[in-house]
Amino acid sequence: MSRNYLDFEVKKEIWNKYLLKDGVTLTLKIILINVTLDGTDALGGPQLGFQINNVIGVRQPKEWKELPKDDDVQIEKATEDWNEYKLSNGFLLKFKPIVSQIVRTGTVDAVGNPIYAIQAQALPKLSKI
Repeated sequence: MSRNYLDFEVKKEIWNKYLLKDGVTLTLKIILINVTLDGTDALGGPQLGFQINNVIGVRQPKEWKELPKDDDVQIEKATEDWNEYKLSNGFLLKFKPIVSQIVRTGTVDAVGNPIYAIQAQALPKLSKI
């Protein structure tokens, strides 16, 4: 199957921050890897396909101690914004994360940071430039 890839220019890619009730701050960045033009929608606009990756960082407070597994860690404060990409077809593509669940696994990585699993979707928004 032949794909019609669109070139794009990164206008803005930001780190979204989530302060959790357990004191840990998670950082999440959506990285756009590829965009494909897959046809047109019912209104004549471009129908796009996306390949994205989420990159996650963990910042634990100095006084943090290892905590047990928790299947529903609550967000105390979120700082989110839209990533922006200028597409070669004359459109502006934006993505913003929607976090639906955060799980603390009860384990730590090689340097002692707690390991979290995050369920997040990238909400796309497309507009003509």
